[in-house]
Amino acid sequence: MAMRSLALFLAVTGFLFSPLLLTAQNPPAGDPFVAVVIKVAQPVLIQRADADEEAPLHRDARLYPGDRIVCGDGGRASLIFSDSAVELKLLPHTELVLQGRRTNGGVVKRLFLQIGRLLTEVVRGDMEVVTPTSVASVKGTRWWTTVETSARTIIVVLEGNVQLQNRTSGQVEIVSAGSTAVSTATGEIEIAPTKDSDLPEDSSDNEQGSLDIEFEDGSGESKTLHIEFNR
Repeated sequence: MAMRSLALFLAVTGFLFSPLLLTAQNPPAGDPFVAVVIKVAQPVLIQRADADEEAPLHRDARLYPGDRIVCGDGGRASLIFSDSAVELKLLPHTELVLQGRRTNGGVVKRLFLQIGRLLTEVVRGDMEVVTPTSVASVKGTRWWTTVETSARTIIVVLEGNVQLQNRTSGQVEIVSAGSTAVSTATGEIEIAPTKDSDLPEDSSDNEQGSLDIEFEDGSGESKTLHIEFNR
């Protein structure tokens, strides 16, 4: 699949799951949520942007800008943005904050990955994944992002291309499918063919299902957003 990267900066890890069908192509008006939880294996906690304490994250939960998600030992979660354009899968020991927002034209999809392993699949449109050392901005791409405790970022590109810029040195590289890039806090980027050992271990099973989300549109009318997924 030929794809064009729109990246500005990068240093990330990624995880992947299969395409999803969302019958409503536009996010619902009247509720500013930017994503929905479609699968959780505990322990996974959420800290709302306006809250001081964490609480267990549950399936069907709506996610808003500023929400922080933390997957504990063995915890996993799968999310989709409310316009169906991007799917995310979080593995154990992963922490991220949703930084997207709603606009009249749809959802601006952006998140900050503090640490851990994330699989990102961009079905359409743009997506930014920010890490302590970089920002990945892509279109129509699947990739793993891993952020280690040393802040080293590893990306494994499964489809398409990702433009990677190290924020310390300014070095820019295009990382294509079948390649793994390592970006360090000291400014280096190294790219090599992907090995089996580069791919994060993911023992979760794919499953098919559906999700109905009740909401009110901008005029106060009650509507249902129906999602079918296979991940």
